[in-house]
Amino acid sequence: MRIKSTAVYLENGFEEAVLELENGKITGVFPASSSYEEDYGDAYILPGFLDIHTHGGYGVDTNTSPIEELLSWAERLPEEGVTSFLPTTVTDHKDILLSSLKNVREAHKVQKDGARIVGIHMEGPFLNITKAGAQPKDAIIPPSIPLLEEFAKEADGLLSLMTVAPEKDEGHLLLKELRKYGIIPSIGHSAASYEECLRAREDGALSITHTFNAQSAFHHRDPGIVNFALDHKDFYSEIIGDGHHVDPSVLSFFFSCKDSDHAILISDSLSIKGIDEKDILFGGQKILIENGAAHLTDEKKTLAGSILKINEGIAVLVNKAGVPIEKAVRAASVNPARLLGLNDHIGILKEGYDADITILDKDFRVLRTIVKGKTSYTKTGS
Repeated sequence: MRIKSTAVYLENGFEEAVLELENGKITGVFPASSSYEEDYGDAYILPGFLDIHTHGGYGVDTNTSPIEELLSWAERLPEEGVTSFLPTTVTDHKDILLSSLKNVREAHKVQKDGARIVGIHMEGPFLNITKAGAQPKDAIIPPSIPLLEEFAKEADGLLSLMTVAPEKDEGHLLLKELRKYGIIPSIGHSAASYEECLRAREDGALSITHTFNAQSAFHHRDPGIVNFALDHKDFYSEIIGDGHHVDPSVLSFFFSCKDSDHAILISDSLSIKGIDEKDILFGGQKILIENGAAHLTDEKKTLAGSILKINEGIAVLVNKAGVPIEKAVRAASVNPARLLGLNDHIGILKEGYDADITILDKDFRVLRTIVKGKTSYTKTGS
């Protein structure tokens, strides 16, 4: 199959080109004058999106849903252009987390359709309770290498990313152990200082979890995680692109500070995304949706995850924050693939790479999503 557009996102930006797909791979990138079967006009043909921080969606929750529901979630994600993802746990008690890891592991083994499970992200439980945000405080615990070993064993090589508070990790023993297991430490739900972030980077931390949210804030005399994220352009940093967690003007500032290779768009979505419900439980806590944002029911109405779809996040970045579309696209595809070390086969439209492709119209609505050469979603109707 050959598909064409005037806006194919290749390694050096948008070009008019023809992509050839065969046996799940991109088998050629050709000039626009080449033959083709399907012409998408000026629609965007992009590398498939990779969401590395998503707790759930479409009625499914990483912590509590059984294998069959996890598979149904994967089948819905192509509706928003996602071709791969990391099911993400929220801090919870040991037995629930181990059960979740087992379920995701088994779903990964039998998965045939939809967005591919390419790993697991554990957000906690080794966090700083003063920066809990919506994480259940009663389940936050000090770093434990024996418990980490249990998590890693249950995940059986699928645990890719763990959000931790480095200031709670004496001697950074946990950070160093994570790297031994091939698990990427991400700084989050943390009150770490700028200097602590520097030390954490030296000891293996590679990323920052949802920059600006639930972490030591920007300060001109007492710099913290946000200062570190903005100052270190070459350090991976997640950002929730719903326009609620981070104001569009600050999204614009963030992307102007980061280089093109290290900003990562995430959804941080909850099970309530994509379904007609008014409230759910998240880590055992009641969540309400008001004005498009998810909140705890506490007095402060603490923000708690989102209902963001990744294609809608691209729209927010471009239309509301003025982020160049090239940067927005890389934040949803190339950059998370590089962080996870998967950029040798996904995240780029290039000969020999997996045919993971998202096609958006000019309003960033998903027209078609292709996973390993197989159409997983096609827009119907107007």
